Amino acid sequence: MLELAVERVRGKVRYSPIGFNLLPERFTIGQLHRFYVALLGREIDPANFAKKVDRELVRAGIVVKTDQVQKGQHRPAPLYRFDKRAYDKAARGGFNFEI
Repeated sequence: MLELAVERVRGKVRYSPIGFNLLPERFTIGQLHRFYVALLGREIDPANFAKKVDRELVRAGIVVKTDQVQKGQHRPAPLYRFDKRAYDKAARGGFNFEI
């Protein structure tokens, strides 16, 4: 039963904002990448993932870059937020974010 549930979530993540409900309100692209890797159970090239997020989610306004950064051991990472209204608008047109 658990395997079925995981498969359903894996399929649903392409067209539903499941991941954004599980991430903090402000998140880095790295955090979003790690979520998709964990959920899908496979490696995803980080650079290609970031390009795809920019090309499909940021340009559509679904993921919005904030003026905040997350500081850590490396250079500061920009923080993003999920825009539900932009997502709902895109979903009406048949949105699909395939990794």
